[in-house]
Amino acid sequence: MGKTEFEEQIVEGVSRFLGQEAEVSLRTVIKNNGVVLKGLVIGRADNNLSPTIYLESFYKEYEEGKNLGSIVYDIVKIYDGSRVDGNIDIEFFKEYDMVKTRLFCKLVNYGKNEAQLALVPHVRFLDLAAVCYYSYMNDVIGSGTILIHSSHFEKWGVTKEKAFGQAMDNTRNQLGFDCRDMQEIMRETMTDNMKGSLENYLADMEEDEKAALPEGWMQELLEKLLAQMQECSKEKPMYILSNHRRFLGASCLLFTDILEEMGDRLSASYYILPSSIHEVILVPDGGGESRKRLQLMVREVNETQVEPEEVLSDAVYYYDRNRRKVSLLN
Repeated sequence: MGKTEFEEQIVEGVSRFLGQEAEVSLRTVIKNNGVVLKGLVIGRADNNLSPTIYLESFYKEYEEGKNLGSIVYDIVKIYDGSRVDGNIDIEFFKEYDMVKTRLFCKLVNYGKNEAQLALVPHVRFLDLAAVCYYSYMNDVIGSGTILIHSSHFEKWGVTKEKAFGQAMDNTRNQLGFDCRDMQEIMRETMTDNMKGSLENYLADMEEDEKAALPEGWMQELLEKLLAQMQECSKEKPMYILSNHRRFLGASCLLFTDILEEMGDRLSASYYILPSSIHEVILVPDGGGESRKRLQLMVREVNETQVEPEEVLSDAVYYYDRNRRKVSLLN
């Protein structure tokens, strides 16, 4: 069964399962970077919220051998767990004064989103574009974001300059920024993983074997293993820059004061590797870096480790501490 037929069968199966309670349909959703997803929309007459359940992962399960009936049942379970009873008041979104404190900026790839950006107010930045989004937090439906289009500005009666100014202020003042040594993050992750493995090993030991172990043996072993890892690592120092939420944090690149402060902290100019739309990696310029190697590394990570809709760019940027300027490396 091909993907199109699979989607049609899912619509029919979920419709039969829910009966007249809900109206089930397919929706094509264009995500960041032009990623196209098919979503199952389940609407009810008694409320104005229709959850969208994306079908890509379910189709993969089907290709791996899972039967259609089980998939329909799983989708209905997800729907039952996320359904919202009653209507949500969305009138507030019609007034700029009601939304302006929750407007923020994020960075997206310009070339990969050019078609969508024709409808979305934006500001060019290197090979990227800064756009506005509304961040909502609701006790009923949880949290999420809404991309701001030209039509929103028109309804609010505000200019692009005014809204972007507000969004930039909110992004800098409310979200802040955070920079951590990658070695420190890896150390924390590895410590947790190794500690879990050692605890599992300990659980399988006999009581007399446990009693024979010296006091503090686990911590001592962890420290030795981590020291050996650090000694073996010959990589250049790297730092991860994001906002405090670590969500859409690549927007830190928009703020000259953050870039300047990072130059002061590192006491050097630095390369900027776009890890994703959520964060970037800073590599101090020690004079021996291969720009081509850095560009190949970014491209490989984007192709193998980052979800297509979360890729920021395949490019590498450079912050010149003396000139106080960030530029795109060719």
